[in-house]
Amino acid sequence: MLVLGQPNWRGVLQKILQDFQSQSRRFYLPEHLNAGAFISTNREGKVQTFPLLSLSIGVVELTPERCSELDAGQLAALASKAKHQAKALPGYSLHV
Repeated sequence: MLVLGQPNWRGVLQKILQDFQSQSRRFYLPEHLNAGAFISTNREGKVQTFPLLSLSIGVVELTPERCSELDAGQLAALASKAKHQAKALPGYSLHV
């Protein structure tokens, strides 16, 4: 969990997504990058196609008034829902 208070939080998160995508590309061969996936053996010893690493960010945008109404469990539930929705999008995603 990351808490950002600056006005440009969306730009900060976009930069994180761009940096992750740029840095993660170095782990793959050109043919993996072109295919958008690689083939390897999974934990059960079976050959499987795996997508390239991507980063999904779920955001819960809160106002000070809303913060005072939430307890830790409610905040965790909101964060979990945002993460789930972000991961449902293909590739790199930012869901608010």
